[in-house]
Amino acid sequence: MSDRLRKLVEVGVLRAEEAGGLEVFPGDFVRLKFALPNGQLEILDGDWLSIESLAEDGARTEWVIVRVQGKLLWKPLTYLVQVEILKANEEARRKLADDRRKAEFERYHG
Repeated sequence: MSDRLRKLVEVGVLRAEEAGGLEVFPGDFVRLKFALPNGQLEILDGDWLSIESLAEDGARTEWVIVRVQGKLLWKPLTYLVQVEILKANEEARRKLADDRRKAEFERYHG
């Protein structure tokens, strides 16, 4: 499981068994649902960029970074309640598969 998915499992957005089949890549077009502190549900469709960790006043906060209609948005990971991949970034998936094959080859034929 990737670090990105592990973070989603840790904050309760995904169950571990769901994360096994889900991998979110930079550039995936996603629908994100956030439960805001005021009780509202915010739904964003945009390009997934990453999850980043920032330290504020000694406390680490995890942020989801997504591009929506050309604007870069940072949302607290703890508010994220659902991730749906609407259109996968196939180029990123091919690159990951190629990198994995190369690493596997190097491991055995090093």
